[in-house]
Amino acid sequence: MAFLTVSEMRKPYRGVKDTFDFDDLVSKEPLEQFYAWFEEAKNSEGIMEANAMALATASRDGTPSVRMVLMKGIDKRGIVFYTNFLSQKAKELTENPKCSLMFYWEPLMKVVRIEGSVELFLMLNQ
Repeated sequence: MAFLTVSEMRKPYRGVKDTFDFDDLVSKEPLEQFYAWFEEAKNSEGIMEANAMALATASRDGTPSVRMVLMKGIDKRGIVFYTNFLSQKAKELTENPKCSLMFYWEPLMKVVRIEGSVELFLMLNQ
């Protein structure tokens, strides 16, 4: 199989409206800024699931794995997502609780990355 070259697909990102400027932030507090961008993403016609995020984990030996999951909630304690306790991601998070999340909202030209450790949170009576 021949090497597939896709470099010509690159779009220019340096338009005036595309430039990131700290003065344009709603808040310097990360959670408040996330809420503002998330509302913008929820209301964007080009984004079907604003709560879709890539979850990256790693096994005990450091082998990375990434998959799409849905954010179910967020507050100052962190982001909630659901998983089956028998899944690969649950096994990896049990072995190594460090993970990374990424929201990609292409129509808004926004990416949000969040890194941290997971804790088990049981949702009872839901």
